[in-house]
Amino acid sequence: MADDVATRIRTAITRSTVLWIGVPGGPRHIAWFARASHEDGTALVISGAGEQELPVLPDPSEVILRQRDNHTPTGPLQAHVELIAPHDPRWDGCVADLVAARQGVPTEELLHRWRAAGKIWAVSPRATGPLHAAG
Repeated sequence: MADDVATRIRTAITRSTVLWIGVPGGPRHIAWFARASHEDGTALVISGAGEQELPVLPDPSEVILRQRDNHTPTGPLQAHVELIAPHDPRWDGCVADLVAARQGVPTEELLHRWRAAGKIWAVSPRATGPLHAAG
């Protein structure tokens, strides 16, 4: 069962661009994400600073992933969530992944805004425990 869920997680993060995330047992927020190149099975979400608005995400958080080919949900799943701060050595790589997924050329203004007031979240769903029906 865990292998099947792990495969569905990898597929969703590789092929989709949206997930739903929130506090376990609380409301979920839809969020656009980019696949992290530095870690398999990790989604990068940017919030604040003119981007999507999300609350502070606790660790762990709860996510639902969408299978792009048939739009079926995978989850809710527990996910490890980590805030990637501008001084983190992974910051530049995360920004590159986010910009590439947006298919845009980063402007100095955008990069300055992200560094000053954006939050980059690394979201790593776990393939442990039972898979619940999404609601």
